[in-house]
Amino acid sequence: MFSIAHGCPLLRVLDMSCCSSITDKGIDVLLSKCVDMREFSVPECNIKGWGFRHGKFLEKLTAIECCISDAGLVEVLQGATCLRMLDLSHNQGSLRLSSIGECCRELESLNLTWSSTLDDVALETIAEGCTNLRVLNVSWCHYHS
Repeated sequence: MFSIAHGCPLLRVLDMSCCSSITDKGIDVLLSKCVDMREFSVPECNIKGWGFRHGKFLEKLTAIECCISDAGLVEVLQGATCLRMLDLSHNQGSLRLSSIGECCRELESLNLTWSSTLDDVALETIAEGCTNLRVLNVSWCHYHS
């Protein structure tokens, strides 16, 4: 990650699917150097999410089957204020999903498939905060009403 960060500062799209050695620290360094990054995919990576705090211009984030933590999600959402597409399906962390509605005003597409922490509060906050939302996938959720 450090080599990519220093050697490719103009990088805008990166897919690191199933890269088990990727870390939040590596993502943090990468996004602090590749400031124009727009799309980042890290499916099936063992990350908590805090490394995305420098993802200021990220528009698309795919973090399927990751272990994003509550604090990590807040770091992602507060750092990536331009997010238009967010895929957190099959996330294995414990998330307070209402933070999506509190932070992602530009979000157009949200995938929370197989979320075990989706509840009425999260759905209400997402509905109120994400007024640009066009696609919402909450299939196979263990919905808590």
